[in-house]
Amino acid sequence: MTLTRAVPCSLPSSKTAALPMVAPQMPADEAQRLAALQRLALLDTPATESFDRITRLAAKALGVPMLLVSLVDADRQWFKSCVGLDATQTSRDVSFCGHVVFERRTLVVPDAARDPRFAGNPLVTGPPYVRAYLERRRLGASGGNHERRPVGGGMKKINVLIVDDSAVVRQVLSEQLAADPSISVMGAVSDPIFAMARMKLQWPDVIVLDVEMPRMDGVNFLRKIMEERPTPVVICSTLTEKGAATTLDALAAGAVCIVTKPKLGLKRFMEDASADLIAAVKAAGHVNVARLKPSTARGESVHKAAAPKLTADVVAGPPGGGAMTKTTERIVAIGTSTGGTQALERVLTGLPRGCPGIVVVQHMPEQFTAAFAARLDGLCQVNVTEAVNGERLLPGHVIIAPGGKHLMLRRSGAYY
Repeated sequence: MTLTRAVPCSLPSSKTAALPMVAPQMPADEAQRLAALQRLALLDTPATESFDRITRLAAKALGVPMLLVSLVDADRQWFKSCVGLDATQTSRDVSFCGHVVFERRTLVVPDAARDPRFAGNPLVTGPPYVRAYLERRRLGASGGNHERRPVGGGMKKINVLIVDDSAVVRQVLSEQLAADPSISVMGAVSDPIFAMARMKLQWPDVIVLDVEMPRMDGVNFLRKIMEERPTPVVICSTLTEKGAATTLDALAAGAVCIVTKPKLGLKRFMEDASADLIAAVKAAGHVNVARLKPSTARGESVHKAAAPKLTADVVAGPPGGGAMTKTTERIVAIGTSTGGTQALERVLTGLPRGCPGIVVVQHMPEQFTAAFAARLDGLCQVNVTEAVNGERLLPGHVIIAPGGKHLMLRRSGAYY
């Protein structure tokens, strides 16, 4: 697979004499390369937004009118995605990509009309009148990336099991996830009992789990999974204040992250939140399962109850005493993403009450951060609260940005 950017010339060359052109040679490992290409299962597949979005963004970032994602088959080059070219394929003997496949290096052509390999190429002498060209080879004969691991067809798919008591939700989530080529939905079941039976046949890479279900709730099922065989779990829960505490119990029990779902309007949710769900599953698929450990076997904190907290006046010192100037000079900012809730808990529960003030931005849906902060506040010696506009950051205090929002910290004299 190659990523290509080309710059068309606005006018064709006025020369009428025959111009040179060199057809690309075949590499020594052509048979292995073609076999690897077939394993990718990308040739002649329909256009997909995941590829087209990358192509559009790359063309815009590079400032070029033409950019292609091309695959070189036995006798053609086929475009999986393209910007600025109204074509799906060309013959291999006129392809620039064929030279990259043979030479195994980045191809840079500053002026195709002056390059003896391409001066007579019909793509140079005729539409689209390519003039400048840059191409980088991405996948080799083994199907592996020369610089980093391939994405999509070159990697094992993430097997996902969906556990939700709503048939509509199961259908919607299955459609969302199955639309991504790197994800395989191995099953969608209505409760944890059915899930355990399905998992005896095949263990999933990631589980998308509801919290409130019949026969066994999601949190108890999650604890059972973590005891038996730790597995990345994405909680897909209704966005309500009432369910926030239960969902946070699931995070404490070892879940990787939360994706919210509405009680109504699931079709609209499928359209709006599809990218978030797919990103969460992909992130969960790369989590180190050795670190998926609940606070205890029951998902509760192993820390002793925190001692009664001192008031802000005692911690900060009386006005004019110099304590504020000395302690608020230093602050700590923490940003955590998917799977970061457990790491954040471990950090904060180990801090003394006199530590510098801390601001936190945690990737978490709105309305969950207040319950999350309250839970941490009960575990830590430091005070943990959800941020409020205009609030002063004091030593021994941790302020967590509300879900879905950024946090700006402003200094005023010795205070923040």
